[in-house]
Amino acid sequence: MNIYRREFCRWVPRLTLGVVLTALTPAPAAPQAERWTLGRSVVIGDAMDEERGLTRVGSVAVAGGRVYVGQPEESRVRVFTTAGDFVEFVGRRGEGPGEFRGVGRIGMRGDAVWVASRNRVTYFDSLHNYVSSVTVRSQSALGGGPLHLRAGLADGSLLVTKERSAQEATSGEIRHERVFRLDSEGLFRDTMAVWDFVPSSVEIRGGIRSGWRSFVILPIYDRSEWTTPPDGTGFVLVHRRSATRAGPDTYRVVRLDVAADTVFARDYDYDPISIPESFVEREVDNMSGDDGGGVVGDEDDYRRALAEAFGHLEFFPPVERIHAGAEGTTWLELRVGEEEFEWEVLDGAGEPLGRFRAPEEARLVAGDPEGAWFVEHDELDIPYLVRYDFVRPD
Repeated sequence: MNIYRREFCRWVPRLTLGVVLTALTPAPAAPQAERWTLGRSVVIGDAMDEERGLTRVGSVAVAGGRVYVGQPEESRVRVFTTAGDFVEFVGRRGEGPGEFRGVGRIGMRGDAVWVASRNRVTYFDSLHNYVSSVTVRSQSALGGGPLHLRAGLADGSLLVTKERSAQEATSGEIRHERVFRLDSEGLFRDTMAVWDFVPSSVEIRGGIRSGWRSFVILPIYDRSEWTTPPDGTGFVLVHRRSATRAGPDTYRVVRLDVAADTVFARDYDYDPISIPESFVEREVDNMSGDDGGGVVGDEDDYRRALAEAFGHLEFFPPVERIHAGAEGTTWLELRVGEEEFEWEVLDGAGEPLGRFRAPEEARLVAGDPEGAWFVEHDELDIPYLVRYDFVRPD
């Protein structure tokens, strides 16, 4: 059962305040999405230029005619115009005001920008001057333990999850995934959403040397995924449980607004794609290529244990990745073949706008109804940020 709760603390004794989305009447079948092609329009990056040259690209946010590019290796943010002109740097490595210990998510709050650095959020005004920072700490209301800062919302609240050890993440005792909301001061406010927990990692017992334990992240898993748009105006959750039998199936997309009210919750049809044995064999080869410094004792047993753990899925999950874009758009990377994917863009009501194939080896980092930004690498593995505009059919 997938449960979304507006005010968790009040929901427990009074069930009428909860929203059980599995009980909603399914929306009418969605119309077919337009087929789009891509036209390259802007390239950001120059290996020989200290200002325009990019190092490893992390989070990217586009707003107000600016492109904010997270540079985790440099612990700062590069700012460009949407035409590709360098504007300035924001932040620098350090522990003081306006400084970062690495760069995580980047987002907007009105016309200001925030940057997450580990469990601290730093705010800058529209001129990129330092304003304030908030550090997320463990909360007694949540039972203590470390919290993982995930996103910021437009009202100043912060979304966090509780960090789990590898053992906890693979334990059958964990039944739900929870996203908690903190206020602008970093204190617990309520629970934004709750849904069934499906582990993405497993403990491997077979073939392990005595006294050791081995935990691995599965290359294919059907755990629900969620994200927020850079402007913090919502919350997108995709339930992508893989099919258990051949024939038409559905996956569900849910979008909440900043108040945790449901904007839409829709089921989308798809045709399941079976996982071939050759695919499993290749993934087991990749996963067993390194014995973890002596963890593996019997390689054959270890490989069998990996195959068994990975082999619980018969079909690929329908959605590979999700992205929340500008203007209320939701982006779904759909698997259309064993190694083939297409992006589908939904509007603010969940209606399909268009579908396209991304450039080969490109990573989508930002999008709007008119186009998308991708990270691409040249033959020397130097990153570039590239804008593609959508070319619609006549």
